[in-house]
Amino acid sequence: EALALQVFTAHTKDLPKGSFAPEQSGAEWWTLVLDADPPKSDENDDDGSDGEEDHDEVGMHFDADYGLEDQAPGLMLHPRVATITYLSNVGAPTLVLDRKSPPPNGVAELGCDISRGWLSGPRVGKHVAFDGRLLHGAPASFFPGIAPAAADERPAKKQKTNGGVASIPKPEQPPQRITFMVNVWLNHCPLDAELLDDDVVEQLKTPIDNDLSLSLEKQDALDCKSIGVFKEDPAGEEETVICDRVVTLFYNEKMEKQRAISQDAAKEGKSYELQFSKGSLVLEVGAQVEEKNEESDNDE
Repeated sequence: EALALQVFTAHTKDLPKGSFAPEQSGAEWWTLVLDADPPKSDENDDDGSDGEEDHDEVGMHFDADYGLEDQAPGLMLHPRVATITYLSNVGAPTLVLDRKSPPPNGVAELGCDISRGWLSGPRVGKHVAFDGRLLHGAPASFFPGIAPAAADERPAKKQKTNGGVASIPKPEQPPQRITFMVNVWLNHCPLDAELLDDDVVEQLKTPIDNDLSLSLEKQDALDCKSIGVFKEDPAGEEETVICDRVVTLFYNEKMEKQRAISQDAAKEGKSYELQFSKGSLVLEVGAQVEEKNEESDNDE
């Protein structure tokens, strides 16, 4: 909670005095821990749509007050700023698209050609912030991470035996993509936001550093990568649900090129601006979803 407050303060301290009501504003925070999959080979997964979903996949979505949307379908209210702080070096990069949420009851207007986006590879301590109205996620099938380096693996645990010392390897545990999310809300509290339960607080064992200070440095210029159209064998498509409508994202670049850019970002924790040529990433709004799934993996 102290870190969440630091994030909130860092992103609001320079706002004009009186621009928001402190008693009606705050930080909504949560964590996401996902097993990081090694990247699939292009031969075994040509279109990125078959087989099991990647463990570190986070579907494309908008951050919003979904409790409010349940009561007022079609109305999505968003945080002022959405943030992600990476707590591990592995897993799929975050993809943020320059596409804002549709107006109330206007989800059909969401369909378009995407022209720009940003890709952020995980790196411990890296903090990413963006307009809370933007479409984002971690589509690992199309923009995967990299397999962890052997040097990051823990050494085998040694156990003494009657005959000397034997090396007993620890059970293999998949590397994990760990992120800490904080949404900055001004003049509104999400309907489903709750204080952390006391019994959970009592289980927390790591004391907070009293000297904790979040320092933000804006990176103005990012290296730019171009995404084109590969008509012969496009990467594939994925579906998500927005305002109870099926939205399909068509990734029309060659899968090999997309994955190379993504794994380069993931390798060093880099961030890239993505320039999409016309038709290389297309959003299409489809049919109404009759029953809303109460559980969702779109938590980042």
